[in-house]
Amino acid sequence: MLEINYLRAIFSWDTIALIAMLLFIIFTCTKRINGNDGEHETKDPQEQSSAYGSDDRAAVSADKLLVALSDGSDKRIHMNVSECLDRLDELVAHCNRMQDHKNTKKGNFDDRKYEQECEKKYMIYQEIVRLIFVKYSTNDEICISALTLLTIIANEEKVLERILYEADIYGINLPILVAKESLKRIRLLPDRELCYNSDNDEVEENQDWYAAELQKHTALFLGSLCNSCNSNDMATLAVDEGGLELILEAASFFRMHMSTLHWLMWALFTICYDNMNNKSHFIRLGGITKTCDVLKGIYEIVESSQDDVVPEKMMQTRRHATALLYDVLRNTETAVNNSHKMQRLRAMAVNAGLHDVLLTSIKLCNDDAEAVDVYEMSREMLLGTGYSGVIPKSIHKIHWAQK
Repeated sequence: MLEINYLRAIFSWDTIALIAMLLFIIFTCTKRINGNDGEHETKDPQEQSSAYGSDDRAAVSADKLLVALSDGSDKRIHMNVSECLDRLDELVAHCNRMQDHKNTKKGNFDDRKYEQECEKKYMIYQEIVRLIFVKYSTNDEICISALTLLTIIANEEKVLERILYEADIYGINLPILVAKESLKRIRLLPDRELCYNSDNDEVEENQDWYAAELQKHTALFLGSLCNSCNSNDMATLAVDEGGLELILEAASFFRMHMSTLHWLMWALFTICYDNMNNKSHFIRLGGITKTCDVLKGIYEIVESSQDDVVPEKMMQTRRHATALLYDVLRNTETAVNNSHKMQRLRAMAVNAGLHDVLLTSIKLCNDDAEAVDVYEMSREMLLGTGYSGVIPKSIHKIHWAQK
């Protein structure tokens, strides 16, 4: 049986943090291009550079956000949405600098002292994110920035302890609830049968796009948490808090939005991977049918496209969706002990159109030299679910085996 552990291993925490930062930079550049490059506003004296440089500015941003967001804050202190976004931008950049600094200082005598200072800041930033989710829960733009900040710091020891052991205050239920409400709002808008986004550089700044970005960042946050924990505790917690329902609903609604689907499929894979209870819940929610629908949508776009080159995001989405189905249907020790249930499960997958999806996937593998893994998983699923027809051979698989 083909091993697919590599799909989980390719995303180390450093990679996750870098991806979150890159997504945030793209998001920020797209959403706010103002004409203030040549303007110089007068800064607060507290924000002037000191011996600590930009760390001082981050500290001031954190203090101002805490004061403005706290219920008992001075009513004279007001922060508008634009300023809140600017302050969050500074904190995201500061977290990135702290992690870079920790990597360069690794092994030095002052490691522990610096780590303790970072831990205090991370906990302050976590409190800011919580307050933002409470105060700006209906503002997708601000919540996206807050999720980016939370994703970068979520694997820090103290932050993770709060998520697990102070779940009533800092748990993952709050970002999940924010994303659910956002999805509910966008679905209630008139004439929204299908949300489409071509993922080009000129993205229209509308409510659909912000809602899709929020689902993408929520999936990245949940998937990275489950991927980084050594046990299944976080994945189980994500399911208990409604994470699977959220991701599947978002995938059904944003089924033409490849940038969002890419991370939704990856998050589903990391949550369900090697976790029989989560797989069972995924199946009860109709996850197999919905994942097949995602793949059908991708292949419809590919077949109707005039371009010879299939976008990379589309191929990555296909890879994650195929790996998800493979993991759910493959033979594990638990599955072997429940062979009658697995037979019913595979019959359910076939009825959902699994064979047609896999045969189309194999056909497209001949156009993609990097898709040998997708071909192998598709082929084994066809064999394991009783397909009696002829399975096409992959040209690239033959070449790859001869190397």
